[in-house]
Amino acid sequence: MFVGMFFLLALVVLIGLYIYFELKVRRVMRQDPVQIAARWWAERLRRPAAHHTGSESGLWLTIAAGREEGIVDAAIARFEKCLARQIAESIVINRFYPDLKVDYCPEDLLVKAAEQAEIKVSLNLPSKTLMLIRPDRVEVACGYQSEFETLWSKAA
Repeated sequence: MFVGMFFLLALVVLIGLYIYFELKVRRVMRQDPVQIAARWWAERLRRPAAHHTGSESGLWLTIAAGREEGIVDAAIARFEKCLARQIAESIVINRFYPDLKVDYCPEDLLVKAAEQAEIKVSLNLPSKTLMLIRPDRVEVACGYQSEFETLWSKAA
């Protein structure tokens, strides 16, 4: 009897923790920095630009020419939503705002979001790009040796 009650109590606690986590992630997903960051990356899939890697290597130019063309809007919308969730979960779990990076290939959260959206983004996102997501601003340097551009900042 005692063991059954213990498991029931443990189950109720786990369900409560899951609901708390889910509500917190959904609240963070609605924050401006998260939405702006996810939207910016989704726009790169809608309108891919030429890669600026700092290298004029024939090999890289050949690889970059192999980008996937015509990713449908529904898939890009899924990617945007998945990326916003990945960013929000990172904030809730790790308690810090993540940086999103593409060197020659995307890293970490971008890859996870693409996998969840069932699209291949390895060559479709701008290489040599770094996005800094902070509670009060979102900045991006897009391309080799690019300066940071502020996409959003909290009004003072």
